[in-house]
Amino acid sequence: MSKRRKRKHKPTEEKFDDNGLEMPFPSCPSRPPKFCIYCRYPFDAPAGRARRFVWTFRAAYAAKRFVDTILEGRKFKWKNDHIIQTTCGVEIRAMEADHEVGEKRFNDLERIMDYEYASLAEENWVIPQPDSNALASFLRPLGDVPPAPRDVGRVAPAVKRAPRDGLITVGQICDRLSVKAGKARSILRRQRVEQPEAGWAWPADEAAKIEALIAKHAR
Repeated sequence: MSKRRKRKHKPTEEKFDDNGLEMPFPSCPSRPPKFCIYCRYPFDAPAGRARRFVWTFRAAYAAKRFVDTILEGRKFKWKNDHIIQTTCGVEIRAMEADHEVGEKRFNDLERIMDYEYASLAEENWVIPQPDSNALASFLRPLGDVPPAPRDVGRVAPAVKRAPRDGLITVGQICDRLSVKAGKARSILRRQRVEQPEAGWAWPADEAAKIEALIAKHAR
């Protein structure tokens, strides 16, 4: 009688690192990517002249740190719902992959930009080598001689929001209007409403005007 071969089971891949953080990067097939970020620099370069940089992430904090590292506290503007242009000349867009239905949607940048670090470990996470050098090379001004490696793996300044005590958030407005928050933020950007320092939140008197604006354009 022939002996049955025992199946070799691959060890289960760890989902967290030594600091208890969710693993930042994907590793197929056990950790598929949740975020895919596309960067172009400079965004106003002629066709074929811009640099491109693509990076995938498993954890939201890592995707947020990547964007924060590029911004370094600089201002940016929303080109549309899924693309931002920075004052340093970089265009950033994010793609969300829905693995259940196999569709890809460019609508995930808001989730990254609105993410708030849940712990000091997340806030202090840095981009490891050699990835930090690759990002530094991408951000190098066009025509410049490659400089010595820049330590972009350092902790980029996290965006500190003003407190929201006593403010009415866009989420609360959306609950009253039965409108999705993403659609409401899209309306506000199209109407060129600037995001307050506390995020999408306003005092009661201003919130009433915002609610009327969203209701008008959500029909």
